[in-house]
Amino acid sequence: VCAAANSSGYPSGSIWGSDRIGGKKLLLLVFSSIFLTGWTQTLPSLPLFHVGVFRSALLFGLGNGGVFKLIPEYFPQQTVTVTGLVRAAG
Repeated sequence: VCAAANSSGYPSGSIWGSDRIGGKKLLLLVFSSIFLTGWTQTLPSLPLFHVGVFRSALLFGLGNGGVFKLIPEYFPQQTVTVTGLVRAAG
């Protein structure tokens, strides 16, 4: 279930989020949301923990899409090479 959330978050992050608000703003929102989600996972409630894990997987997918949007901005001459390195790193 979490893998499906992560996989569905990637196209949303690259197509919807990065193209509309930019990669930097998207990553700032994603990192802030992951922080809040991680904080709620420390509460002593198993249902909240499960929701937090699912939400974290979705947010990591969104962030992944944002990272790939930033590559051409920072490395315009080596876009293909850096994209391959980022994909290989996971």
